[in-house]
Amino acid sequence: MANPTWFKLLKSWTGEGLTLQFVVGALAMHEGRIATLEDAEHVLNEIAANRVGGSTVEARWCYEKLEAPVLCLIDSPTESTGLIFHPDLRKKWNMTDPVQLRQKLLRCAEGPINNGNFSREPGLGRPQDSPFSPDDVGFIRRALQ
Repeated sequence: MANPTWFKLLKSWTGEGLTLQFVVGALAMHEGRIATLEDAEHVLNEIAANRVGGSTVEARWCYEKLEAPVLCLIDSPTESTGLIFHPDLRKKWNMTDPVQLRQKLLRCAEGPINNGNFSREPGLGRPQDSPFSPDDVGFIRRALQ
């Protein structure tokens, strides 16, 4: 069975992680349609239900540049779920319940998805959501070819 497209994106990324809206926007662009919040819910459900190749997706806070939650792949042979939340993110959001954490992750992605701003640019100390750049589009095409 081929790896899911969300896995290919996360596996190809060399940075700290990808935002949920980036993953959802990339998948919609690849399929030639408009991204929706329902797509984000579907992606999170699929990630949670499917560990791929011994990897788990960890949601964590990107303090370094984006000031936003990101998704990254980690090796986790003992984890039983495909989606976990880093302790720093749980502390930042003051939550431990996985259902509440997933809902918060969706709320963080909702505005950017609804506005078509799938990329998060670091800016000059003030990160901003924006449409995909040509570099983003190139990365997505290479990752999903």
